[in-house]
Amino acid sequence: MNICGLFLRGFLENYNDSLNSEPIFSILYGRTFRFPKTTSLYRVLKGYFRGIFRMIIAPVNATKSKFNNALVLDQFNNRWDPAIRIEYVESLDREKNELALVNKMDLPIFVSYPRRIFLCISLIAVFPLVIILFIYKKGLKANAALIPVITYEYVGLSRIIKDNNISRLYYFNSYEFDSNLVATLLMDDGVHVIKIPSPNPLSYHYKNILCSELVLSSRYQLEELETGNLSTNGSIKFWVPENSSLYLSKYLITRKTKKVIGYYSSANWLRVKLGHSEILPRMRNDEELLMKLGETVNITGSKLRVFLHPREKIHAQKDEVKDYYSRLLSDSAYDIDSFSLDDVSACKLNEVDVAITPLTTLFFERVFCGFKSFMILDSADVFPLKSSPLANICLTNMNDLEKRIEESLEISNDEFFKKHNLNDYYLNGIDSKKLQTIFNL
Repeated sequence: MNICGLFLRGFLENYNDSLNSEPIFSILYGRTFRFPKTTSLYRVLKGYFRGIFRMIIAPVNATKSKFNNALVLDQFNNRWDPAIRIEYVESLDREKNELALVNKMDLPIFVSYPRRIFLCISLIAVFPLVIILFIYKKGLKANAALIPVITYEYVGLSRIIKDNNISRLYYFNSYEFDSNLVATLLMDDGVHVIKIPSPNPLSYHYKNILCSELVLSSRYQLEELETGNLSTNGSIKFWVPENSSLYLSKYLITRKTKKVIGYYSSANWLRVKLGHSEILPRMRNDEELLMKLGETVNITGSKLRVFLHPREKIHAQKDEVKDYYSRLLSDSAYDIDSFSLDDVSACKLNEVDVAITPLTTLFFERVFCGFKSFMILDSADVFPLKSSPLANICLTNMNDLEKRIEESLEISNDEFFKKHNLNDYYLNGIDSKKLQTIFNL
């Protein structure tokens, strides 16, 4: 059954997955970062038919696709080096398959012209039903706009898998709202689907995770699953964070740091500027934190270093990025580390003694590597769990931030981790000699 037929079936009956019985479209009532959440019906219409148009004009791969029997599915642009993902999976997966990587954004080229014509007709025909089904779910109109995109992406992926008899799929960036649908369809066809989330908390982007295997890369993610608030039908594996091969060789040898306070940006101000207004509270929290850090470094006589998010590094208007931080911080209080994508922030963790961050992957990578860190949150409703040791270093009140920083500057990394009961978080409790063997360090 093609995906359009499956969508139509979802209006008429329940689709039984391995976790529960529910209408097929409830699998699609998730979050997306590919389209603004709060948007008008006009923009939904425009986005929907723009997706159809892009499928029509995309080039076609005239030759039969040739891939190995295991595939890595990713969604990336020029910010990322895809070879890192290949190396990561090859280092940690015991299956030792020959891997090939496909960019989710390139999948339309594997859809033939006759199939595109059929899809266009089907997508136009079901459009009224799509709108009806999504419009009454508050805040999910954006998902309706992306139905054409996820449809032709799945059709292209299915073509690759069938042409090459692929039996295993390693699924990165699986937080997007269509990932459970894609996983369900592929597993029904006998494909072993391994989802690999980032080290960030699962609870922000996941509820039910449909897959054959789920790879955890943070000790906190295991705590989340143990609470029962999240569920998965897949078996659990435990890996180190995906960029580990870039920096582990440095931090396994020494964790000596420089007396610098670090701020790792999540670029929320830029996301809001691009239309993601639902994260406006996070942006305001970031700005309050930056101003508080400006006061702290002036009082303590220390220096603040700002590490930019890749979104800020590739932003076309560099002066706009500089002006944003200058508006919040005194020029004498801080410096920006680098605008170069080649300068990976995770490879410079030892250049910061104490890091203060909003919710960002760099926080979890620092904790994994054993460096002193605090996270400032606008709310603790979702994260962290009160029973988790991470609650000791995640703050919603900045009143005692200056005191926390001063105290932390006076103790070693080992003392910091012992004080906050974080020893199991350092290297996720894995013996360092074992990691050296895995990565040939």
